[in-house]
Amino acid sequence: MNPLGQCKGSGFVQFSSTDEATEAIKSRKTIRIENWDAELEIKYSETAEVRQQRQERNKNRQRHSPKYGQHQLQYQLLNSSASVVSPIPAFPVLGMSAPFPFFYPRPALSPAASPHIIYSPMVPSPVVPVYPSPPVVFKSKLDLFPSSGDLLFTGVSLTESTLLSLLQCYGKVDSKDIFGDAGAAVRMVDRGLHTIIVQQLNGTIFPDGKMMSVVLYP
Repeated sequence: MNPLGQCKGSGFVQFSSTDEATEAIKSRKTIRIENWDAELEIKYSETAEVRQQRQERNKNRQRHSPKYGQHQLQYQLLNSSASVVSPIPAFPVLGMSAPFPFFYPRPALSPAASPHIIYSPMVPSPVVPVYPSPPVVFKSKLDLFPSSGDLLFTGVSLTESTLLSLLQCYGKVDSKDIFGDAGAAVRMVDRGLHTIIVQQLNGTIFPDGKMMSVVLYP
């Protein structure tokens, strides 16, 4: 325990003889301390020679470490607004055995001697006329029909009435093109229903035994 009553976790005990110290090391498993369940670690202390060698190793390790080297660097900070004059020889004063440098402030420049830049008079540049270019109109792919994502009906012969009856429960038809016996192409107002229509109408069997195929345009 230290003077503040805090436990350091270790301590030194001096026995009257080496035999008593050896006996304490052998019987460490039977020694118990109140409120301490861990097994005690008892060993011989270092000799003065071993302790001195360990301290020397620690000093050498610190001396070669990068952190220790950083503390040895000395920097001289100089004000950028002051001129540095070489040290002037002087006699020792008040126990000072070496001259010390003097710093003189930089003399202020008079307005006439201040640096200045002469600019040539600005010449106005001629005005260049700007002609507006006609706007370029690009036709969106969605305006083309049929295009990618539209419905393609094949495998059966479809009339307009038959096609509309198949799609009446899915909302309004935006565009349609019937190819006769080759099928038809359809675009719904709500294009988000195209995938649902493919899932529900693809593979529909007609009364004549033909099977209708419904896919999305690639």
